[in-house]
Amino acid sequence: MSVEVKVERAPGVKCPRCWNYHTVQGNPMDVCDRCVVAVTSMLEWLVAEGRWTQADADEWRALVKASVDRWKAKPELRGWQKVYNNPNICACHGMTNCQLMDD
Repeated sequence: MSVEVKVERAPGVKCPRCWNYHTVQGNPMDVCDRCVVAVTSMLEWLVAEGRWTQADADEWRALVKASVDRWKAKPELRGWQKVYNNPNICACHGMTNCQLMDD
């Protein structure tokens, strides 16, 4: 019995924060969706610890909002809302009560 193994490059780009590969385009700093949520939830702590300035945090929020707005502008990418038949599902993360939803 013989086994053949083929190694191929993963599709997408490597997230600079977690190093997982993803195919999402347009996120701030090319991070994956999971890291967008993680960094967004840590913003207050990052500023309080002096790791980021308030201006850095505000810029991050603006970049994330622009990314989410691009998703909302493309109804074909909003599949999660159709799958769950729920308009409160975040268009880009498939979660309810996402911090990134503004309406």
